[in-house]
Amino acid sequence: MDLTEPRWSPGSSLIGEDEWFITGGETYVYTTEVRSGGFPVPGPEIPDGEGMFRSCQVTIDDNNVFLLTSLDGVYILDWETKEWSAHVRISTVLSMRTAWYFSKLF
Repeated sequence: MDLTEPRWSPGSSLIGEDEWFITGGETYVYTTEVRSGGFPVPGPEIPDGEGMFRSCQVTIDDNNVFLLTSLDGVYILDWETKEWSAHVRISTVLSMRTAWYFSKLF
């Protein structure tokens, strides 16, 4: 699969019926991209340069993506506006080990 840049173990989820949203990667890639119609295009930037090593994401509904970053940040992307919101530090509630385990449940 062609990507806009090399990624190893990125997060990803399907948006709607034909857009694949891809985030980060294990080489600390801080960018996103969208595959639609077979071609990759750059996606919305990840806020605050958050670490994307072993991140996890899930599409909540047709317009929102939940993202848990490797630096324990939690974001929700509004797909229509391409804006991120709801940033919290999950370690304020959970230990990092629990946060890592939680990310593997999706």
